[in-house]
Amino acid sequence: MKKLLSIFLIAICTNAYSQVEAYLESGDTIIVNENNTWEQKRKTQVINSDIDLIVEASVKVDDFSDVKTASTKTWLKWSSRDGKGGMLSSSSFNGKARAIDVAGVQIIVFDITYAGDLGCLSRSSEMIVKLVNGELIKLYNVSDTDCGSDSQSGTFCPVELSELSDMSSIEEVQTMVDASITKLRDTNIEKIKLTGSKYYTEQIPNTKFKNGKAPEFFRQHIWALQKVL
Repeated sequence: MKKLLSIFLIAICTNAYSQVEAYLESGDTIIVNENNTWEQKRKTQVINSDIDLIVEASVKVDDFSDVKTASTKTWLKWSSRDGKGGMLSSSSFNGKARAIDVAGVQIIVFDITYAGDLGCLSRSSEMIVKLVNGELIKLYNVSDTDCGSDSQSGTFCPVELSELSDMSSIEEVQTMVDASITKLRDTNIEKIKLTGSKYYTEQIPNTKFKNGKAPEFFRQHIWALQKVL
């Protein structure tokens, strides 16, 4: 699978390496651009999870670019067609979350594998998440086409790549991403629809999932990432 990290570094973080951090006497951090302009660095908001957080995230900092990334462990079979995960509903989702932080701007994406046959997952494939409060969140596949015979994988992002060219700043990207990520972080899942090239699947949280509370898939993994970034 193509790494989403490289996609975002090219698409929206092309100025990341022409920026340096500096510190004011007050202790605040600023970002100094190549053209000698500067802006105050976004301060990470201290947040506290309102759920019993069981997911942990591992952090890695690139030795050459100082870019910080984080990833959670994959949850296996956390969904099924009927929510019971039996033999007659063997199709399911496996998934984890990843994040990148560049100059204080954070992007979170979800690596999802569907055990079943949807034909192919491509850049036109979408995942619609229905939350228990009725809200619908759309996630866009940004990875290369996968036409596996028994399973298909994709990397799903809360912002469509084609929309990035219309945005005037990284802050605008962050605002759009935050709007969806916050909703996914704060509300449980009711149902998910994933559309492939030939078929689609509607999955609900697996009541037999033993490694956590399946309706909290997005909540658990987003909170874990935000705790370490």
